[in-house]
Amino acid sequence: MTLQNEMVNDAESGYSAGVRLASSAALEEEAERHSRGGKDTLRSMAFWECLIGAVLGIGHQARSKMAEDDECDDPATRPRTPDLLQRRFGIPVDPINDQTLSLTPPPDRLPSRFAARSAGVIKAIQMNPQDQHGSREDDLAVCFTTFNSMRTMPRALSAACALTKNIVIVDSGSTDGTIDLCRKHGIEPVHRDWTNPAEQKKFAMSLCSGTIWTLVLDSDEVVTEDLASEIRRAIADASEDDTGFEMNRVSWLHGRPLRNAFQPEWRLRLFRSNAGVIKSDAAGVHDRFEVGSGRSNRLQGTLRHDAWADVGDMLGRGVRWSIQTGGDATRGGRITNICFNPVIGFLKQLLLKRAFLDGWRGWVAAGAVGVGTLSKHLVIMERRGLERERTKRPEESEES
Repeated sequence: MTLQNEMVNDAESGYSAGVRLASSAALEEEAERHSRGGKDTLRSMAFWECLIGAVLGIGHQARSKMAEDDECDDPATRPRTPDLLQRRFGIPVDPINDQTLSLTPPPDRLPSRFAARSAGVIKAIQMNPQDQHGSREDDLAVCFTTFNSMRTMPRALSAACALTKNIVIVDSGSTDGTIDLCRKHGIEPVHRDWTNPAEQKKFAMSLCSGTIWTLVLDSDEVVTEDLASEIRRAIADASEDDTGFEMNRVSWLHGRPLRNAFQPEWRLRLFRSNAGVIKSDAAGVHDRFEVGSGRSNRLQGTLRHDAWADVGDMLGRGVRWSIQTGGDATRGGRITNICFNPVIGFLKQLLLKRAFLDGWRGWVAAGAVGVGTLSKHLVIMERRGLERERTKRPEESEES
């Protein structure tokens, strides 16, 4: 009797929570609901709590029940918790050796509409919260192109390392500490002399051919937590026809997002490594990604874009990009373009995109678009004017 009492006390003190969840009454109630064809039995967490409780406390409870059974003369009145698990749910239980041999009920013992779902529920319970979407880190590579990117790269790189261990960085000669930052994260950047954004990204993509999926990011783009969860889910659930995923990029200025200016800005950045291709304008400045076959879907969550340090940086970048694109443009540069296109670009952001709802940041962003548009057409006007003058000079020299 002393040994039996010790078993009972041990069950009540050390495994009280599991025993309560695995009580015969709770399991009997769920079994009866299951036998009546209750639609919500396996969907309710109460059912799974009972099973988890059985794992935690069924062995010690079984021993305490056996101790009570020795004093019971009528076998028909003995508790049947282990037998109930075995008979009703198909869970093998060995109460003598204190082992629950299986947690997941065999699919053939469950209603057909719940059979496939049961294994997924148990798997979700056993996984860590960050892995609930079945993330497969070895299937994904993230590639960056960098050059003196210390302003934005620490945040971007930390977010990427939380998503996958496969990081590729192509650097074009940084001297501000970007390379040291990468090495602190265990990543050795690959050097490539700068040509243009599109060619740098294309080279980085070629280094990711060993993984199934590739995520291409700029050094000022940060994968937010909600987007990271979506990426994990998308990779885990993707079918063979899913070859790419778009994500909405949201620009930030002085620590706050521009929720209206430039929105929505859907960018295809995640795709199968053997399907993604990059295309760009003649200058290689404005690029986009495409998938050769299959379909592309859109992900929830946002891609944070820390594009500018301040307004001066915003205007400077806009003018530089405009000069590069305007140098090869075949249209524009007329007086009407100078007068109207900057105003149209400004009003499009301010009114149609409702940038004014972003406060002074929205006004600044809309104004920067107007300045960039004006710069572009001024460059085109200059180039065309010089070309006309060069063609007239030979004619004037012949006449003289």
